[in-house]
Amino acid sequence: MIPATSLTRVLNPRFLSHIAVDDVFLAAPGRPCPAVLSNGHWVLPYWRERAMLSQQGEACAAMQGKEGAGVVISEDGGETWAAHGNIKHATTWLIENAVVELSTPLALLMVFRTRVGSIFQSRSADGGRTWGEATVLGGVPGLPNPNSKIDLVRVDLGPAAGGGPRGRLALVFNDHRKQSRAALAGCSRCRSMLRVAVSGDDGEHWDRVATVEDEVDHSLRIHYPTLTQRGCQLLVAYTRFYKHEPPDREAFLRQGVKVARVPLIAWGPSH
Repeated sequence: MIPATSLTRVLNPRFLSHIAVDDVFLAAPGRPCPAVLSNGHWVLPYWRERAMLSQQGEACAAMQGKEGAGVVISEDGGETWAAHGNIKHATTWLIENAVVELSTPLALLMVFRTRVGSIFQSRSADGGRTWGEATVLGGVPGLPNPNSKIDLVRVDLGPAAGGGPRGRLALVFNDHRKQSRAALAGCSRCRSMLRVAVSGDDGEHWDRVATVEDEVDHSLRIHYPTLTQRGCQLLVAYTRFYKHEPPDREAFLRQGVKVARVPLIAWGPSH
């Protein structure tokens, strides 16, 4: 892992006023996008959360005991869909997942937000029909997760050293654990340290390469990122708002949906 002190800092993230940036479509922050596989199939992640309050109605009560995550697959360009997988873990929910195809055709990696302080993963070798056990991404202790959404995409950075696959994986996440928030001075239920990491070995190891925002202020939440590639840049759309009352008018006006540009060319061929 690259130390946080050596990361590229993203300059001047700006507020979004349109859904497209330079004619590149950006999904609304927090909404998953389908992965288009090498065989043309579309794969879209889904999850079912535990119904916390059964008094909210019969529909919520019916969800009790049916938590899980998986994908829906379309073989006809989105006309019809079929659900596959029911991934669970005994100690945490697995939600707000993202999925990519790896360097081996039809091998997939799916990553999850969790309650236990680390990003989790599950892998498929058959295009998403079946899925392996949910485990910590990158090995214990893995990449931190303060119970917040992440996003994962495959990007094209040109030929890899040694003739490896052209694609790399890029991950955006809040780089701190929930239980360590007390160590962030002034942080009360905040989400900060929004960073980008890359992997050149299908998600086995990760290098942190850029900091999008790392401000810590009261109950400020810099979160719900969405990634997309535009040429030699990675666009990171995310939201910035306060869980509680902003401390002043300036802080109030700095809330909203923002987009940052991360230069891919600066990563070099070794990632």
